[in-house]
Amino acid sequence: MEKNVYAPSGAVRVARKTGAPIVPIICIRQHNGKHNIVIDNPIIVETSEDKDFDIQNYTQQLLSHFEYYVKTYPDQWLFWMEFKKGYMIV
Repeated sequence: MEKNVYAPSGAVRVARKTGAPIVPIICIRQHNGKHNIVIDNPIIVETSEDKDFDIQNYTQQLLSHFEYYVKTYPDQWLFWMEFKKGYMIV
């Protein structure tokens, strides 16, 4: 079942404005108490004339990237708080 969710788009907005890549980094706890840090390939945000499309498209790509890790390592996911428009988790 697909569901719409509000998600932070700040990384995409900064990348779109500055040309900086987004580098996804994941920390995975191991059974021995140590952690593996995974630095994935950068996401290059290419701009078009449609700013809203760019932001939605690349935010979805970033979320899909992290979704893989949540599905692969569900025991690593500590909480999920649904984002609501106008609210930010700090």
